[in-house]
Amino acid sequence: MNCWKRCLSVVTLLLMTVSALAAEEKVYEVKLKDAEVEQLKQKQAYLMSISEEQLIALVPVQSGIFFTDCPNCDAATQDWGNWTWTPQDPTHITCKDCGEVYPGNSKYPETGQIELDGPENKHVYPYYERPEDKYRFHFKARADFLARDYMDKACRDLANVYWMSKDETYAHRAALILIRFAEVYPGYAYHFDYPFREKVFWAYNATEFDHPVFKHAPPRLARYDWWRYMDIGQELVKAYDALRYWPKLKEMADGRAIDMIENDLIVAMVEFALDYTDRLDNMGPTNWRRVIRAGRVMHRPAWIHEAVDRFERFLTTQFLYDGHWQETSPSYNSQCIGGISVIRTALGGYVDPEGYTHPQTGRRLDRETLKRLFARYERSRDTLTRPALPGGRLIPINDTWWTDRRGVRKSMKPDLLPGLGVAVMGGGQGDKQLHVHLNFTSGHGHKHNDSLSFGLFANEKELLPDIGYTHTAYRAFGISTMSHNTVVVNGVEQQRDGDWSGNRLRAFVTDGRAFHLAEAESASAYPPLGRYRRTLMTVGHDSADAYVIDIFQVRGGEQHDYLLHGSADDDSTASIDGAAMESFEGTLMNKSVKFREPKGESDGVGKGGAFGLVRNITRGRANGVVKLDMLLDDNAKLGTRTWLAAERDTKLYLGEAPSIRRARRSDQKLPNYMAPFFSARRNGKDLTSTFVAVHEPVNGKPRIQDVAVKRWPQAIVVTITTSDGVDYAVIAKNNAATARFNSEAGGVQFQGRYGLVRTRGDKVAAAHLVGGKTLRIGSQAIDAAPLHSGAILDIQPYDDGVSYGYFDVAARIENAGGSAFVVHHPDGSTQAYNITKLEPRDRGTRIYVAEDAGFEYTKKGIRTITYPRRSIKGQRSKYELLSATHYRVGAPGGGGGG
Repeated sequence: MNCWKRCLSVVTLLLMTVSALAAEEKVYEVKLKDAEVEQLKQKQAYLMSISEEQLIALVPVQSGIFFTDCPNCDAATQDWGNWTWTPQDPTHITCKDCGEVYPGNSKYPETGQIELDGPENKHVYPYYERPEDKYRFHFKARADFLARDYMDKACRDLANVYWMSKDETYAHRAALILIRFAEVYPGYAYHFDYPFREKVFWAYNATEFDHPVFKHAPPRLARYDWWRYMDIGQELVKAYDALRYWPKLKEMADGRAIDMIENDLIVAMVEFALDYTDRLDNMGPTNWRRVIRAGRVMHRPAWIHEAVDRFERFLTTQFLYDGHWQETSPSYNSQCIGGISVIRTALGGYVDPEGYTHPQTGRRLDRETLKRLFARYERSRDTLTRPALPGGRLIPINDTWWTDRRGVRKSMKPDLLPGLGVAVMGGGQGDKQLHVHLNFTSGHGHKHNDSLSFGLFANEKELLPDIGYTHTAYRAFGISTMSHNTVVVNGVEQQRDGDWSGNRLRAFVTDGRAFHLAEAESASAYPPLGRYRRTLMTVGHDSADAYVIDIFQVRGGEQHDYLLHGSADDDSTASIDGAAMESFEGTLMNKSVKFREPKGESDGVGKGGAFGLVRNITRGRANGVVKLDMLLDDNAKLGTRTWLAAERDTKLYLGEAPSIRRARRSDQKLPNYMAPFFSARRNGKDLTSTFVAVHEPVNGKPRIQDVAVKRWPQAIVVTITTSDGVDYAVIAKNNAATARFNSEAGGVQFQGRYGLVRTRGDKVAAAHLVGGKTLRIGSQAIDAAPLHSGAILDIQPYDDGVSYGYFDVAARIENAGGSAFVVHHPDGSTQAYNITKLEPRDRGTRIYVAEDAGFEYTKKGIRTITYPRRSIKGQRSKYELLSATHYRVGAPGGGGGG
């Protein structure tokens, strides 16, 4: 028995006293205009017109099933048909897409059935069994589910009409429905209801439930709904809130109505909903909100305390150190932030009854306690909007719906969410906004195999996209490495960084205007590799003048595929200049892969089989720079141009891959929507590849006229000739490099990790030195900012509404130059932080950061104190601060910036 049950048994008498003393008031106020009341009356006119016997008969005696597809068509997804149901024909469901009616369909006869004991009679669940795979369709149970869903909402509507109008005929009908649910609910079967899995039933009086899923996901056991989180019928609770002081209620059901509704229905639901080991996951708030609502309506403070206790553990243990939800999907972050909001709304102005404290914890819930509980709500909300795309769409990484949006962005700015694992680069206003992101997310739940993927949004379009979430049959492609703008090694999927140690940010630097840099690597994506690292340097102010230098280093393996995907929202066409392309009848899959077309969301495509969904392929070879254009069909001036400096013997492939989004929920439409697919493939034993590309968003004539690349042992030098001038970028292959070369403004001497020189004629327009000592152009020298590193002396939490932690270091640091503070742990993992301010100390500097510090020193080593909680061997972590110096013409002090 869980502790919450023991608590309830201890305080039963106290709760009875609290309930007796409670004021006769409605907990959740209903405010409806007269017109809205009339609309509800019209909506429920049919239920008011039929006899009481007919009304009661609409409440199903058996529990229903949610996940039931139509076997006649492929228009829907996720084992969930597009059904219609009406109270006039309550035993049938009709497919909206093909018109077939079930049950009783001669093409799909229900030849089998499952029988269970019921309180009085057998409960029977008939099913149609699909011949080819023996999968069962429970049409009657689906009709029961829809009937149940309709009737509890109707009960709420009728109760609300009574509350607003005081018309007792509506109260009487609502009470009849409530009482009927109280009669049948105790007999509802337990069931396992999950898409594409066999539905399993247990009798109402079962005490043991043997199912492998429950070891990992106990909430999948349900009675009233399709999982335990939603098993408290909140619409029935709302209805009772409106009816509980209706004088005639206590006279109904031979005087047992209130006892039945409270104990046989609401108490039973709450006990079931709480009786499991809570994983504090993204659906927890859905359950706790219902518990709180029921507790307030029923005057059960012990329920409210239990829900608040679970919620508090959820807040303190399940979020990352930057405030983002632990699943690195903005859609699920949105859900959890919404969960915080609904818990706050459910609690409302709640305080414990006077004199009440929880009998086991001694705690009392008052306004001040609850205010502290929600103190960081706004901070977590910011993690949604900060990385959002122009237009307000959530950045569609991992299982994030591309349709999710939060307001409209008027402007873009660079940002780093280090816990989430996203570096955003770009800028601009209105329709000129530029958004470039590097994805180094970790985790396991709702995660894709997408390490070091990137995306580009410009000119109001997501041009180099991430598909995001899908419940279609092509889900296996959507989560695959092959569907992302990254590098595939050896033709197989990446591994995920489940323990949050393998995906590591190396640098994030921005001048806040026209220079942004992010670099990350992964030790977990392809573990045998010596290197898997991507550097993105975004140059320019907005969509009209910016481009992205993209360097991807890979060491190890025998095959490297550098991938790019065209728009997932619009039809577009790809073409290559600089290589002769010819038709290719083969596949990009490894020869050993046995590919099969996925038929449902749960179907895989084989190890590396996602390449099998790439169609209409052409191929060629390149040794040198080639241009890849991906332009929209309805506006051939808009899209992207990529300059790829291909290494020797690089094979190029153009094809089409599923874009998925426009098919929405229809598996049938998936083949209709494809997007350009590009691969630059290299093969060799113990292969080393350095893919160098420059991506330019175009809207009219491209600005970049030429790209040249020099590959030196220590560094890559990229020369970009634009219509305005010539830019020179230097990226060290390791931690530092020395380079000398000529520019239009004179000879360049460079020593450091990253550098950029922008020339206009023979003048230097801007220059940037990151983590370096020297940057000279002709006779002009850029003052160098040192690279700071060393041990972290102290770590402390801190909260002034802007900073949430600080680090003490021995070095004197005066200016970070827009660089992130990166912590290197002894196991090789990293954590990065946005610096809010630097404070000189007697013996060094105190560095305040925008995130929780997220870890602490212990006697045994290092321990992370936000999600994921893990221990790291070693006594001290080290830091690195790549201080940056930025120069631009016209800046204060003769052009210098820092």
